[in-house]
Amino acid sequence: MIQTFTVDLGISFDDLKTLLSDRENDFGTLIQFVKEPVNGTLENAALFDSAAVASSPLVLQQFPNIDTSDEMDVANNILTLQEQQGLILTSYAVASIGNADHWIAILRQLTTGQTPPGPGIGGSNIVASEFGGGSDFPMKSAYGGIVDPNAPQVALPGRLLPQNRNVQVRRSDGQGSWIACKVNDVGPWNVDDPYWTTGRRPAAESERRNGTRAQNGLVPTNDAAIDLTPAVMVALGVQGPLNTRTTTVDWQFV
Repeated sequence: MIQTFTVDLGISFDDLKTLLSDRENDFGTLIQFVKEPVNGTLENAALFDSAAVASSPLVLQQFPNIDTSDEMDVANNILTLQEQQGLILTSYAVASIGNADHWIAILRQLTTGQTPPGPGIGGSNIVASEFGGGSDFPMKSAYGGIVDPNAPQVALPGRLLPQNRNVQVRRSDGQGSWIACKVNDVGPWNVDDPYWTTGRRPAAESERRNGTRAQNGLVPTNDAAIDLTPAVMVALGVQGPLNTRTTTVDWQFV
């Protein structure tokens, strides 16, 4: 269940870090922090997934010297920060800190014993849906920038280090070859379901079957646990109208 907590405008950055870390103990894992109104009423809203347990320490980073309209600059800075410190991005947004608007990023540290996925790790017989094209464009990427419908990109329900975002995908029926892709978003239904590390089937399958809500607050209408851009669907030979296609794939990190 997603729970919302509204942060007072004008809170100091240090107080914000303490507050959000403490709230994780009560509400579950912090998955998003946004200044933009939620349902037209809330600002500086922190969203928590009460079904998830934080597996690594929360890291908040403020970027007060980057213009709030310059998303590409902050995305590049976040990418550099992840590569230098081994952090995993959760989300980023403009927030009111100390009565001024600044970019803020939520990241996670790798914990002892937590290892990135290696080559060959992935999923088999995974339902794939389509995203990024048609009315979806331009879709903001959770990793910065936008999802490019004309490039081979995918979304997976878990955050990845920058160096671990290369995968390959093929049809589960064995027809066709592997397609090299870049992981460039998080989804489609869940944001923290790394089924490739747990050995379990994707949570979306049981959520749809049981009519329970996924981590995005919706009851899944399909079993999709990977999203493919139109470019990937075409490369796999999947027919059908744009943004309606589904197929079953095998995929793995490379």
